[in-house]
Amino acid sequence: MCSNTSGLRITDISAKCRNLERTMTTHFCLSVHLVPLVKVVMGEKTEWTIAEKVKNELRK
Repeated sequence: MCSNTSGLRITDISAKCRNLERTMTTHFCLSVHLVPLVKVVMGEKTEWTIAEKVKNELRK
């Protein structure tokens, strides 16, 4: 699960998820076509390998 909220913690949102290690936040900045920036936030249980895979997909 990947949430795009910046106002709620992904750890709180994913509390009832089965695979906590696969949850994170990706928040696109406004005016994506002008500012190619994405904030990637890992939860307390997010695995680094999952975060790296998401980051690599976003770079594409």
